[in-house]
Amino acid sequence: MPADLIRLGKKCNQNCLFCTVADDDEVELSINEIKKKIEFIAKNGSGNLAFTGGEPTLRNDFFEILKFAEEKGIKNIELQTNGVMLANSKFSKRLKNIKLSGILIAFHSHKKDINNKITQTRLFEKQLTGLKNSLKINTHIAVSHVINSLNYKYLPEFSRYIFGLSPKIQHYYGFVRPNGNASKNKWIVPKLSEVEVYLEKTMRYCKNNQIDFVVEGVPLCYMQGYEKHCAETQRLNSKVRYDASDGSEHENLHEFIHKKLKIKSDVCEICFLKKYCVGVWREYEKIYGTDELYPVFTRFDKKTIF
Repeated sequence: MPADLIRLGKKCNQNCLFCTVADDDEVELSINEIKKKIEFIAKNGSGNLAFTGGEPTLRNDFFEILKFAEEKGIKNIELQTNGVMLANSKFSKRLKNIKLSGILIAFHSHKKDINNKITQTRLFEKQLTGLKNSLKINTHIAVSHVINSLNYKYLPEFSRYIFGLSPKIQHYYGFVRPNGNASKNKWIVPKLSEVEVYLEKTMRYCKNNQIDFVVEGVPLCYMQGYEKHCAETQRLNSKVRYDASDGSEHENLHEFIHKKLKIKSDVCEICFLKKYCVGVWREYEKIYGTDELYPVFTRFDKKTIF
């Protein structure tokens, strides 16, 4: 569900090798600044609001912020978190008192050693406990899994693991963006052509088991047969505000991403899907180029896309 987004700061209890906000020159918003943004969104926004970070649950005024958004009539409030704080049973129980529309938990490997290497912490058990505790909260739960060089070969295994925890969990797979920490750890960025087989197996497993899943950062030529699960394509018809970590404000998040952050190849001009695909991250093109992209000539019905 497209949502207006407020970043509550970049402070975090993990330091992922591909963190997109690690290098941002950002000043943490005060509680009054956040409340002003919430009030504006309540009057002018989409009715859906997501709180993200850094790690938003680290703020001492975290519950005050959630309660304020609720009081201002925001219909759907989503929390984006790594789940570590939810390992605390008292914390997770307090979340039950907030009318959350969903919790998106970043969880990048079901294998302890790989997870800890990716997050550069030893918090795997707390993340897993936090994820399990989230299932006790009466709200929509999604797992955000960033596809990278350390975990892509285990994608099908990961999808089976998450399905085993609960068939109701939405799977959100995002191809790593080569900025932030990843710009200093370029080895963490695999080639799309290397990931393709493992991603296809994962999407097929999700589809066969009726798992709600979304894929982001992957061009449609690598998602044939699964186009309707592309996050960017789903957002094409939506308009939501975005307050970026540098303090800039954008009336249309998705237009900003499509025009400023993505790039295509010349061959994309003859692709039947060009209207619905946004290409690859510009930073990816600087590392690997766009020779992996290819035009799709298979005729399709719009119902395949939306």
